[in-house]
Amino acid sequence: MRNKLLLIAVLLGGLSSLWAQENKLMNAGFEEGTVKTKRGGVENGEWYKNNLPNSSIMPVVNVAYEGDKSLRFVCNDRIDTRYKNFVAQKGLQLSRKKIKVSFYARSAKPVILNVSFVGFAEGKGNKPIAGRGENVNITGDNDWHLYTVEVDFGSGKIVSDKKSHSLNFDEPFELRIAVDGGQDFSRAKSVFYIDNISVNEKV
Repeated sequence: MRNKLLLIAVLLGGLSSLWAQENKLMNAGFEEGTVKTKRGGVENGEWYKNNLPNSSIMPVVNVAYEGDKSLRFVCNDRIDTRYKNFVAQKGLQLSRKKIKVSFYARSAKPVILNVSFVGFAEGKGNKPIAGRGENVNITGDNDWHLYTVEVDFGSGKIVSDKKSHSLNFDEPFELRIAVDGGQDFSRAKSVFYIDNISVNEKV
């Protein structure tokens, strides 16, 4: 029995080590600096945001899963504003592997987030191509929970607007976490927080 338990422990340890421990992101908990307002001029490893006039995205203190800060989203937009409120980081060097994105989130009401990567497609010059991403349903119990999604770049392609594009892995990628639409026809505010984001590659 003891040998069986030891074998199970070894196997579980092996499974957990399939993901590289190195986080590809910088300032994963928003503890340092600011979140810039435009993509242009943002250095690799810096966060920037895109938000509508009736919404805000900013680091705040005293509300955090870990450390002193988290990123607060306040969204009050129509149902047709899908993916227009997002935070992003440029400069990720990724490989043709499975990528795991994990983060903690806290919300007083359910909200849907979309996690995607933007890469450079072969033959498209310097035009970035945004993948369709994966949706994450954030619970509305106002407590911190860990959320994880996986994106498979093993094929070397990204799907955008129902078209498949071959990626140039010599160029850096960008992670985006976006609000998936207004989600509330009454236009009631959605206020939620994210913290400790990580991007890891499968070994």
